[in-house]
Amino acid sequence: MNRKTCFATIILTSVCCTACNAGSVFFPVGPVSVFADSTEEAVSGGGSSAENEYVRIGRYEGVEVPKVEDVPEITDYAVDNNINMILKGFSERTEVTRPAEEGDAVTVDYTVSVNGEDFPEGGATGYQLIIGDNSLFSGFDKTMIGHSAGDSWDVEHTYSETYAVAPLAGQTARFHVTLNKVEEVRTPVLSDDFVQKVSVQSKTVDEYRNEVREVLEKNNRDYVRRQIRADVWQSILDTAEVLSYPEDQLQEEIDSFYEYYQKGADQYEMEFDEFLNELK
Repeated sequence: MNRKTCFATIILTSVCCTACNAGSVFFPVGPVSVFADSTEEAVSGGGSSAENEYVRIGRYEGVEVPKVEDVPEITDYAVDNNINMILKGFSERTEVTRPAEEGDAVTVDYTVSVNGEDFPEGGATGYQLIIGDNSLFSGFDKTMIGHSAGDSWDVEHTYSETYAVAPLAGQTARFHVTLNKVEEVRTPVLSDDFVQKVSVQSKTVDEYRNEVREVLEKNNRDYVRRQIRADVWQSILDTAEVLSYPEDQLQEEIDSFYEYYQKGADQYEMEFDEFLNELK
């Protein structure tokens, strides 16, 4: 969202609430009636305009938005995937002295160098990952297999030309890795006993699967409502004309943008203007 749109949204709220207080019917403000079925359209009646000293709205009634596409289907796979994520959340770890294996949790330190020069911003201490999760970059975790706590080794990785961190884009970096700890991860099995520990309404595995499915279906309905609301607001914004800006809010936004990008420049030890140029 650009700065103009951001201010328009803030100001529109004021205008629309004013219109509501005047007795007009306004769709997006207050309780919103939408169709939960993604194949429907959300429509509200009439057609009018409103304005205050900051913004003029071309239309805020009778707004039509298209049906919401690509709503995820709640399949058995989706239910199982969510249950597996819950099971992983209850995993227990035990430190071991054997070499690392697939599925183990490991803790490492690593430094990064590019063309023989250290790149301090790329390193980490106490970095934790699960072997098999493809953390950091593809294949990094697999290099842990067979190593024990105390081992060190080097890994090379070439970043794409479009990599977000400009100093690393298109570069081949060398990672010096030290393995600090290996932990065996024990994930609980889905059973009636487990269900009764984590659920307040289900007693069996079958009941729990149905409970998870119902939660996912509700999430779908909520997603449709949020998307329709966002589309309605965007439709109104598209017809809005900013007349002037509240000076106090304008300065707050300017300060907020500056602070955000200044933190980015500080992180990479770059001058502010240099950092902005890298983002272009």
